[in-house]
Amino acid sequence: PKYQGPTGLIGVLHERFEREQIPSVSLRVGVPRYLLNAQHPKSSAALLRKLELVLGVPTRHAELYEEIRRWSELHDAAVEGEEQIANFVTMLESDFDRLSQIEIPTADDLGAQLEQFLREQPDENPEK
Repeated sequence: PKYQGPTGLIGVLHERFEREQIPSVSLRVGVPRYLLNAQHPKSSAALLRKLELVLGVPTRHAELYEEIRRWSELHDAAVEGEEQIANFVTMLESDFDRLSQIEIPTADDLGAQLEQFLREQPDENPEK
């Protein structure tokens, strides 16, 4: 597939690897906006768990679970003491809950909708 549009370093690397016939994959994980500059062991564990599934190589991600528990306790205590941050976190959690309930169409549904849209478009070259 040929993509045309904005990209970043990962896209450039994937394109180069494809040209060189080097298999590649990129993994990413979401981190709450208010934690962008903080360590987030839960995200690290999620990436390592997925990497283990993709590569079939043990990543020892389970070793992070105690760190995740400690981090969660510190996070909750810090948020609890700051009303503005607590309100922001509550808003983010509500947004996440609301958005996670939105039904995402399947690839087949999207394909059918696209085909229907294309059928409804006027013929640009009626002489042919």
